[in-house]
Amino acid sequence: MSTNREKYLNANPLVRFTVQRFLHDMTAVVAQLAPKSLLDAGCGEGFVTARIAVALPECRIEAVDINADSIAFAMRYNARVNITYRIADLLATDEPGARYDIVICSEVLEHIADCAMVLQRLAGQCVGHLVLSVPNEPWFSLANLARLRHVWRGGSDPEHVQWWTRAGFARAIEPVGSLVRMQRSTFWNIAVVAVR
Repeated sequence: MSTNREKYLNANPLVRFTVQRFLHDMTAVVAQLAPKSLLDAGCGEGFVTARIAVALPECRIEAVDINADSIAFAMRYNARVNITYRIADLLATDEPGARYDIVICSEVLEHIADCAMVLQRLAGQCVGHLVLSVPNEPWFSLANLARLRHVWRGGSDPEHVQWWTRAGFARAIEPVGSLVRMQRSTFWNIAVVAVR
């Protein structure tokens, strides 16, 4: 699996603008919920995690990812005093007694075939809200085409096994809670879900 490093460290001004807008929007959505504890499930290299940690210095953040290289990068370049990074499988995050005000899962679900099961596991870790982000299709793929990326797949990332419109993503998350809001952030959708 590739990493998000290329996207977050890209020198292209348009890519940088869209990524910075996404980071701003994710942080603002989470900050409005004012969590005291947060699980970042599938944190990658920690770019989103670190941005949220700076905005919410009193929040205790656990950040997990299955990729050891991504966690090593996060610990080196995106460490903050209120973040604990560790290697863990997103499909095995249901630790007994581990409960968080918020569970975020950003840019992960589009890579997972059995999203229903993963969403149930994430909801089981949460006493408040899930904050989920996925590419906003077809706009995400069209933006890739404009950059001549993944042309042979119509701009769709070869690692994405899910392809959601806003309405399709809203339907996918219905079983785990009530959709509080769905926000567009350039080429992504950010959903806030009150867990049942």
